[in-house]
Amino acid sequence: LFKTTFKRYITLRNYLGRLEKSINDEGVLVTKEYVKKRANLYVNPALTAYNTTVSSANATVKTLVHIVATFKGEQTEDSRLMQFLNELKADE
Repeated sequence: LFKTTFKRYITLRNYLGRLEKSINDEGVLVTKEYVKKRANLYVNPALTAYNTTVSSANATVKTLVHIVATFKGEQTEDSRLMQFLNELKADE
């Protein structure tokens, strides 16, 4: 459970990075042209997606903290949590 939840968090973090780049490149407000070539100003849709993704990431972190808390008594080097964390370090 920890591993899949952690991977989900990493995925969300990557999405947030891309959304931040989009917001920085395009700005908070975007212009759309409709009928009669009139420009209308709107909030960048990436901003809404960013806020939704932040909420999901926060919920995922809360789940990770809960999982880690259940492993509190299992703090030896050969615990499943420590093995996973050591694998992450090795992959860096």
